[in-house]
Amino acid sequence: MSERNFPMSMRIGTACLFTLFPIVIFAFSASDMSQAFSPVLGEASPGGIMDRDAVPPGAYLTIRGIPKSAVTIGPPPHEALSIFKEAPLMVLYSPQGHPYTREILASDPGGDFYQREWEVQGRIDLPPGARLPPDELERFVRTEIGPDQLSKIRLLYVGAEPSDARANALLGGAFGVFSLVIALFAWIGVVIPLLRGGGKDAAKSDDPSAT
Repeated sequence: MSERNFPMSMRIGTACLFTLFPIVIFAFSASDMSQAFSPVLGEASPGGIMDRDAVPPGAYLTIRGIPKSAVTIGPPPHEALSIFKEAPLMVLYSPQGHPYTREILASDPGGDFYQREWEVQGRIDLPPGARLPPDELERFVRTEIGPDQLSKIRLLYVGAEPSDARANALLGGAFGVFSLVIALFAWIGVVIPLLRGGGKDAAKSDDPSAT
């Protein structure tokens, strides 16, 4: 296509449009990229889990405990919120379909579920509302922990694994780099005609008085 049929203004507009793609992709992938580099602590003691220096936000960890209370939230298949007796200010959020959520769904008040020690893995301190409606979390905390404890709790997203975040970060990074290369070629299509003096011809083609 000639420069007259594809004027410089259109070239610049196309290049700007393609430049937005990697920006958007990298913005959406930033969370996964940060999660991919979060520390993996292994098993954490219930007594020390409130120490944010020893267990920093975003860390992946394993914790054991006996459930004190648990509720299901959302439409079927349900999610669940629960608390261990050993860590009364740490709320466990388990997503739909997770084995721990299924155990909560199948449990009876005072039944075997509340007598056994459970081991769960996850990522701590997800922002409230990132994985579940904040009103559901607030209602659970007010009822099961205390009316003024929402700012003191720690939230563990059960089932989050570093490998998942790394895979998502790698996929997002690959798409971002691919779109960045496309944007680079689009800008080359702008710069080369300008360097060759084609910019003046393209400007004339945009000016109706030049015809």
